Amino acid sequence: MLGLHDLLFEHQRALQYNELARYAARAGVTGDVVLNDLDEGRYRELVRESFLNGVRSGVNGTPTLFIDGIRYDGPRDEETLVAAVRVRVVRPSSPGRRASPLSSFASPGPGAPSR
Repeated sequence: MLGLHDLLFEHQRALQYNELARYAARAGVTGDVVLNDLDEGRYRELVRESFLNGVRSGVNGTPTLFIDGIRYDGPRDEETLVAAVRVRVVRPSSPGRRASPLSSFASPGPGAPSR
């Protein structure tokens, strides 16, 4: 099913009803099943809840990265991301909360879990 996700992401500006069945077939999923699930609203509530959880967490686009519960807005090159994950410091203002040393690039999203 991940293949379908990738196709939907790749073609996110072309998600008309009939195209969804075509993408499903390309990903090895029965297109009629996908369209039937859409018609019945089978996953409507799950999608709505996932969307709202993302909004509450500060997600405003894709991809959005979080490191230790803090939205990361810094450079996305491998070296910088690895450093941000590996090197964590305890913030004096938040006992027990860890953050990347690149905290100038990070911002807590609204509703981000506290630790």
